[in-house]
Amino acid sequence: MKSKPRPEDPRPHKDPQPQTTPAPAPREDVHVAANRCPFCHDGVTPRESVVCKTCLARHHEACWGESGACASCQGSERLRSLPKVSAFTVLCLAIALAGVSVTALLGLLRDGQVSLPLAVSLGVMLSSFGVVAGRYLQDRPRR
Repeated sequence: MKSKPRPEDPRPHKDPQPQTTPAPAPREDVHVAANRCPFCHDGVTPRESVVCKTCLARHHEACWGESGACASCQGSERLRSLPKVSAFTVLCLAIALAGVSVTALLGLLRDGQVSLPLAVSLGVMLSSFGVVAGRYLQDRPRR
């Protein structure tokens, strides 16, 4: 049994157009900032902020304390900051490390466990470390 061919639809075939919604009008009372506290919606600087461990949202210390958790994701853990180390402490540690390393290097050279070319290259490397540390400390802004 043969099937009859279907008659063609006389209406022209159109692809459905996606519905577009107009963009909202800009508001003058809304200010966009990269670092905005999700609790009070004021700007927050990295130095004064507490950062949520889950979503990395920055809060004011007082805002985090008032809410007891992240205002964005309700996370209760915050990132811990590294202890602040003074430039003087870093310089003292670098000098001590270089001093111990040079002393150990001279001992190894005296005992014949290190060849002279290797000792010279290690000495140059240690002195370069001292120069880099000194430049870093010199270029840092003073408080």
